[in-house]
Amino acid sequence: MPLLSASSPLKLHDIDAGGGRTPIHTGIDLDAVVTAKILPQFYHHCDPEDIVIMASGVLEDAITENDEKSLPTRSKGLTPFHSMFRSSISVRDYLLRITKGLTLSPAILLCMV
Repeated sequence: MPLLSASSPLKLHDIDAGGGRTPIHTGIDLDAVVTAKILPQFYHHCDPEDIVIMASGVLEDAITENDEKSLPTRSKGLTPFHSMFRSSISVRDYLLRITKGLTLSPAILLCMV
């Protein structure tokens, strides 16, 4: 169970003398806090959705790095694999959508990356 999640955001409060709750202003943007989930030691015990989320993070990083390094120039020409715009669906959502309809083992999901 994650410590923080979008569905159950952490609220910091201070209890005042009257028993009421007063927000504590810490300067920390709780929406920007990244949560970590501890996965089982062996991948075959992992929830397939966790593997998809992990794989999508790796793929997103590779896509971002590739986009920054290899901007095509007109002199090189464009191929059918170049795109002017990113897809409206994220890699994570796309992979989750694909795997929802399929029964894929954790080993197969790891092969995606």
